[in-house]
Amino acid sequence: MKPYRGKWEEKPLPDPRAGYIGAEEPFATHAGMVSRLDRSVGEVMALLKKLHLEDDTVLVFSSDNGPQASQWLRVADFFKANGPFRGYKGEFYEGGTRVPLVARWPGKIKSGTTNDHICAFWDFLPTFAELAGTTVPNTSDWTSFPSRFVRCSNSATHNLPRSMAEIDLKAVPAPEHDRRPLVCARLAWTPTEATRLSLLGNGTGQKSEPGGSHGKLESNPSQAQWAG
Repeated sequence: MKPYRGKWEEKPLPDPRAGYIGAEEPFATHAGMVSRLDRSVGEVMALLKKLHLEDDTVLVFSSDNGPQASQWLRVADFFKANGPFRGYKGEFYEGGTRVPLVARWPGKIKSGTTNDHICAFWDFLPTFAELAGTTVPNTSDWTSFPSRFVRCSNSATHNLPRSMAEIDLKAVPAPEHDRRPLVCARLAWTPTEATRLSLLGNGTGQKSEPGGSHGKLESNPSQAQWAG
């Protein structure tokens, strides 16, 4: 963190949670951690190249959740750690659950390609097992996605609830003190979840789409009136 000391005006950030030490210079500490992570990834890649394993290794870089809020909220907001998305670690908004995933496998994954496949970490065990030519116990708790992972194909499907897979609706449980049961958004219209579903249309929880159809929640104002 030495290169970042003195770069910003700092205020100590104590963290009373057991096992956490906080930071005397939270901005410099955060920036230093990011730089150290970047350097460590570079060391891994350099070692794979030295051992002549880089072409036979699937390298995956991701995160387990969005940025930490609570005591670290001002640091997350200062660095715009959740980008344009709403929410933080521990919340079901996109800012708490949507994270980057970068994969590298020379000759298998085409450089610069992207796809919109939705997955979670438990999907990696069956995916890597399939790539290795072995199997794992059958269960509905995970989904293998090698076609998306390797070829970035649009043919693979994920066992998602219909609301997410087909009409792009997302429902987030409201805080316990909030009498509204759900916070709902349609990610195609408001990917940042900044606008409640009930305000996207004419006050009835509906929005017209040329040639399109409404999902159950959108076409039923009694279900959508407390959305967001």
